Amino acid sequence: MIGKKIRELRVKKGASQQELADVVGKTQQAIYLWEKGDNEPGTEAIKLLAAYFNVTTDELLGIPPDDIKLEVNEPAQIYSVSDVDRILEDTRMALKQAIEDGNITEEKAAEAVELARRQLMLVLEQKK
Repeated sequence: MIGKKIRELRVKKGASQQELADVVGKTQQAIYLWEKGDNEPGTEAIKLLAAYFNVTTDELLGIPPDDIKLEVNEPAQIYSVSDVDRILEDTRMALKQAIEDGNITEEKAAEAVELARRQLMLVLEQKK
């Protein structure tokens, strides 16, 4: 599965197997074996590949975005704008960790925070 994705992304980027090998510090033969499915990259190579292709490690591994879960530690009590701010800060922290873990890109995280802000403000308005 990952081999097909690596090949797809490499071809899309217009890179040769040797160019990709240089990026991850492997041989062209290693890239060939990954793409063929006879071997798989290790954790560090996966991180380098994700950064090179500008995708998350989950995308590279073929994990659909819907499988990404963010933990919510307590039920949201929304009675004021400060409650919205608190929830958004918790969301930002969870997304920051997801970015560091390679589960989401910074762009997608920013979109998620904005969407959450709009939804929280709607909930607040409905309670008035």
